[in-house]
Amino acid sequence: MTSTLEIPADAQVALQSCKITLDGSTALSPGRRVFYVYIGEPIDEAGVPGALVNVRDSIDETLSSPIRLELFADRPGTIDASQEEIAAEISRVLNFTTSKAHQDARRNAGELALYGGLFHPNYLPPGPGDQFHVCDVKRDGTTGASEGFQFTLKYTSTAVDIVSDAPSATVVANLALDACNLNMRTQTALGGLGTTAQPYNVQAVGSNVGFIPQSYEQLSMGTTFDCGPVSLAAGGALFELSNVVNHARGAKRTRFCVGLTRVSTTPCLTPRGTDFDPRNLAPRDYRRNSGKQYWRGTYPGNAPAAPLQVDLDDWQTYMDYGVCVNSDGILRVVQVVSGLTHAELPTRTYQNSEPNQPKWVNVDYTRGGTTAAPFDVPYDMAANAQDYTQVGFECDGSRVKIVMISTSSGNQDILMAFDATAQPIFENLKPIDQTAWNLQPIMMINNFEERNSGNAASDYGILLADYMCSSLSAIDQGPSIMPSYYTYCMERNTAKALAEYKSLSRRWTNMPLANLPYYEYDAVSQFFEVIRPVFIVAPSDSYVPTQDANTRQLLGFADMPAEIDRIPPWIADALDGGTNIVSQVVSSTLPPTAVSAKSIFVRLDNFNQKTMNAGNGNPSRIIAHLPRFDGQNETGRLFFEPSTLVYLDLDNPNPLRVNQIDLSLVYADESLCTALVGTTIIVLHIRKKQ
Repeated sequence: MTSTLEIPADAQVALQSCKITLDGSTALSPGRRVFYVYIGEPIDEAGVPGALVNVRDSIDETLSSPIRLELFADRPGTIDASQEEIAAEISRVLNFTTSKAHQDARRNAGELALYGGLFHPNYLPPGPGDQFHVCDVKRDGTTGASEGFQFTLKYTSTAVDIVSDAPSATVVANLALDACNLNMRTQTALGGLGTTAQPYNVQAVGSNVGFIPQSYEQLSMGTTFDCGPVSLAAGGALFELSNVVNHARGAKRTRFCVGLTRVSTTPCLTPRGTDFDPRNLAPRDYRRNSGKQYWRGTYPGNAPAAPLQVDLDDWQTYMDYGVCVNSDGILRVVQVVSGLTHAELPTRTYQNSEPNQPKWVNVDYTRGGTTAAPFDVPYDMAANAQDYTQVGFECDGSRVKIVMISTSSGNQDILMAFDATAQPIFENLKPIDQTAWNLQPIMMINNFEERNSGNAASDYGILLADYMCSSLSAIDQGPSIMPSYYTYCMERNTAKALAEYKSLSRRWTNMPLANLPYYEYDAVSQFFEVIRPVFIVAPSDSYVPTQDANTRQLLGFADMPAEIDRIPPWIADALDGGTNIVSQVVSSTLPPTAVSAKSIFVRLDNFNQKTMNAGNGNPSRIIAHLPRFDGQNETGRLFFEPSTLVYLDLDNPNPLRVNQIDLSLVYADESLCTALVGTTIIVLHIRKKQ
């Protein structure tokens, strides 16, 4: 108070009236707190099949799957939550990140792995714990009463180089992760620093990250990184190959492979599929030898033409997309795909495994000789006059493009790009589906044939020149901190999650590419034109599996279909040109139903009155109880005025001079009331004891 108030000796106090704005609360029972967010191509089951470009007729034609989000997943039993608490929890799960150590602890305790977040590289928060996506309670500007929720989802329309810019090559190099043999090198949070000499070093070389052999090894050496995934808005990686392609001009050959790969936090299967292989981090159903014998040309009756053969036996790891050169010096494009049976592409020796497990595939970049020169024939890196010393991988929405660069001539030639008329598996790079939203650069070398060449092992090396992520803070967004959707499926390890992963990995093999091409990012408008978030708040027949979605009324969409994907209620996308952040906003169409589930009490905190809280048996300073409704309303603006005032002694034998009165509104357990909004008015009547 701005002036001092004098309270007479032996005074009493009573609550005369109280005016509040109450949100109310909602009782949330276990299993009744689930919604999904889908980020991908829209589905239009009502349209003419195949008639509209970039419109999918069913989920089987998409590259995405609904992401399951559960509110208050760690709080058992039925809970009462105010709308402000619900909004805060929605914001938390949309931005949620958790470490592998946390997930391991849950599994060791017999609990399901628990994930949140939207996973897409460009929807990731700038850093762990950041509130990038926000849910707010909409309120009447006059009364403060709730009008429902407003969801703001954001994505960054950028690709920034975290090697040459901040955080810098040194920081990225320190997060190298062994890709081929975890018994050789474990340098990240997934394994810990080793102290013995390693067969290779990963270090800053100027403004690049160098992958430098230290010895001659018969098995391949390789590294990837525990950093954020490459941006799908013109992101990717650029590799400098001068030291490996130049040495290949002699009689000896340096075998190498560079590319992009999803980074898993789980080991893959052993070659025989009987157990998990501790040496390799890769998809759980991948085997190191899958498809390799076929491409070596030794599988009876199925060997490809000689120029397409490639000895992949030296590559001991998984790779989504790669460019490699082997002993013959021929440039090849490889990828690992699902959806091929043994008849189409056998595994090496073991025929009793799942037919659709991921397999190595050699991609014909000549497309039968129809590609533009010089890649209309298999390209000889050892003999050809065109000296390609760099290779770049560019990610564009769901497409991947490979560019070969000659630093001496300045030529930049497309080695591989999407072609809607080409064969989808053997003449196109697979699309970036949701399981591969966490692509990282990968570099591998096998220098065994170079031994006794007169060169030091360290003379051969590959440089990572660019690593284009969606945020400069991507250094904190690696797979050990921000698990991918693939990791969610694999580590949750339920039948539903595993089926989800396998479905996603195979869908694209059946997509009609001419009418439904892989979607792109529009670099001019800075929008992902054909993808928009979809909220699924009830079981949907289009976006499946979502059978346990049950928050349509809770989130204020009682009058809407299960899929919230149209305008209205969506507000058109808004681009902030200063930060290159696109905001996508959706609002409740009806105020959610809330009730006054808890009693509220008025507590006078800084006087000497004495009461007893019979609810917990403790002394208290509560002076009055507010009914759960005021005779007309249960939530919103409520006014209470007791017909009979109940006075309590302030126990002050002498007059009191005060300039502050501390009042709290609390629940029965005397925790502060969290369901109040707007302005609260409390009127006290203080009198001398009669």
